Amino acid sequence: MVLIAGAGLGVGALAARAVAQVGACAVVAQREGGPALQAGALGPGEIVLAELGGHEPTLFCEEMVAQTGRLDALIYCAAPALVSPYWQLDEEAWLRGVSEPLLDVHRWVRAAMLQMRTQKFGTIVVVGPAAGLEPNDDRVALNTLGGAIRGFVEALAYAGLRSNVQCYALRLGARPVDVAGPPEAVWPELGPQLIALVSGRHEIASGGLVDIPTAPL
Repeated sequence: MVLIAGAGLGVGALAARAVAQVGACAVVAQREGGPALQAGALGPGEIVLAELGGHEPTLFCEEMVAQTGRLDALIYCAAPALVSPYWQLDEEAWLRGVSEPLLDVHRWVRAAMLQMRTQKFGTIVVVGPAAGLEPNDDRVALNTLGGAIRGFVEALAYAGLRSNVQCYALRLGARPVDVAGPPEAVWPELGPQLIALVSGRHEIASGGLVDIPTAPL
């Protein structure tokens, strides 16, 4: 059972499709206004859509494990980062673009870790935000959030040692602003890398960072 959460538009849908196509069950915590995704069988696996509603992550994970019996992995997809020049970021924008996304990562990861500590295994993958290619984009908010996620995952790996919980961060290459195709076309290596991490078929140490390049235009 792989839980997919976060506000990454399109990336969560890619993760769900990749998980189902290798025979696993992807449970997607749907937020209102999230990307369109069809539930049901996909290849040998399936996609299950679970409305988040008013549930907070801890209760959501508790109910999921009560119904399914286990939580093998969490794939958290961060929301698209702010790409405005730094001098345009007032306090409200900073909270929206850095503080609140980082708090959301913590909420979902902690909720999953509580279940994984009990079952003594699990994998957590945090997919960081992708940058745009807007002119005059100094990416202060993006780099701050990305750096915080990297440090968070490194520290999390040590916290998960005794519980056999492996933790990884993925950093997406910039998404060209004029590309409207599916995320699979923008980051063709993302799906296979996610599957490698959640299945354990890799040699990356827990706490590691994996760069996912953007496909050439």
